Amino acid sequence: MTAEEIAQRLAGARPGYQLVSYREVALPLFKIDLELLVLEKKPLPPIQEFVLRSVERGLTETTSIAGLLGIDEPIVRTAAAQLVSDSNLVLGRSDDGGGRHRLQVTDSGHLAAVEAAHVQPVEITLPVWIDGLTRRVLSVTGKGRQWFPVAQAAHRGLVEIAAFPQRRPGLEEIPLDSVRDVIRAETAGRRSQREVIGITGMGKARRFAREAVALAYRAPGEDLVITLVVEGEPSEAHDAAFARARARSARQVTPKEWHDAREIAESELPSDVIDQAVDTAETERLEDERADLSREDARLRDAAKRADKNEVQALREQLRESEERQRELQAALDNISVRQVPVYEHRRYFDRALREARERVLIVSPWIRFEVVDDQFVGRFRDLLERGVELWVGHGITKEGGYRPKAKGEKDRDAERKLERLRDDYAELFRMTRFGDTHAKILVCDSRFSIITSFNWLSFRGDGQLDFRDERGYYVGLQAKVDDLFDSYRNRFSG
Repeated sequence: MTAEEIAQRLAGARPGYQLVSYREVALPLFKIDLELLVLEKKPLPPIQEFVLRSVERGLTETTSIAGLLGIDEPIVRTAAAQLVSDSNLVLGRSDDGGGRHRLQVTDSGHLAAVEAAHVQPVEITLPVWIDGLTRRVLSVTGKGRQWFPVAQAAHRGLVEIAAFPQRRPGLEEIPLDSVRDVIRAETAGRRSQREVIGITGMGKARRFAREAVALAYRAPGEDLVITLVVEGEPSEAHDAAFARARARSARQVTPKEWHDAREIAESELPSDVIDQAVDTAETERLEDERADLSREDARLRDAAKRADKNEVQALREQLRESEERQRELQAALDNISVRQVPVYEHRRYFDRALREARERVLIVSPWIRFEVVDDQFVGRFRDLLERGVELWVGHGITKEGGYRPKAKGEKDRDAERKLERLRDDYAELFRMTRFGDTHAKILVCDSRFSIITSFNWLSFRGDGQLDFRDERGYYVGLQAKVDDLFDSYRNRFSG
């Protein structure tokens, strides 16, 4: 499930609050090598198991056991010696007084015969995964988990959330019962199992992370409320831990001056236009139904791959009806000339502009980040230009610079240079310039629609700090107003 899908599904999760922003984040993990004392249950080899069961049934000499099993006596003697060494058998005197030894089953041998396993204490070192916020033990295998070294977070375009406390957990913070429960859960059904009886030490600790989504909600006059969505679901435990961390930190997650979506729109549009915006509940209802149908389309296409001929025809008909309904919903939205755009819809409108534009696309965005403007992204711009569509890109919050430090800043420059090379290849169609004072974020598609927002079209990933603004926007589908907005920016482009 994408971050946009999560944001849309949980947009109304807090009554009285509106979702104003979201971020893809990296939540902290510790991978710690724990030194454990465990009782390890290991399966008995077949020969040992058969010898043990034979002795239980009254065969006390290796010769008689070998005859019963039809194998050479030295093989039986070797298996019996190992069972004696593991305390499952003992050698006793024969009852006939002849001085011969006979095999006897011990209490642990009886248990081993029942379980077909033998138990012995061993010391092991096991990597244990611990959540950096909740301090909960998560796994001892990491199997099937999409966890990664924390240094990769920035390259994935994720905002790193620090562990709290930042130090690694001490031995006293790692409950033995929690480690034991996780091992039991992750080894359930295996023949060889381990029962932890003690933690004896701690080795190397490494920092890892996992992807999550931070949702920011706001109500008039209230502070921002942040919900962390872990593995697709809100996590109260993480919310509480993150709130404690924020209370101890001087770092703010919102700007000093909060500007809501209407204020941002009023910097570019007359108030009488914004007053025409319909109630957000109606547009969100249409958007939600369209998103549900889109997810249903994916399910139908997947089902069609495994269906027989008769089923395929029925699935195709359902898909056709779904697509027709989505076109109706989009037409209904397009007929609402002025409306508020939920934060999770920005990327869809951006994709739509690049896919459907026939004459021009204008993008105004303060920063260009390499996490967004990669080769695939540049390729989409190239496809747009190949169709003969004009592309206008205005960027830059300062006349020069504005890059991040060190390696990230250099990669941002590389992303900008990729666009500059594309501009050189399509000099008649692509205009790009650094404004130097760009706080607005604008998207214009032909004369069809424009969006005014705080959403950064070319840098929505890659922020180093968790920083939330009101990123809801306003959609305007009034042709005259769309053209006016385009003209107000076209004059600022050089050349």
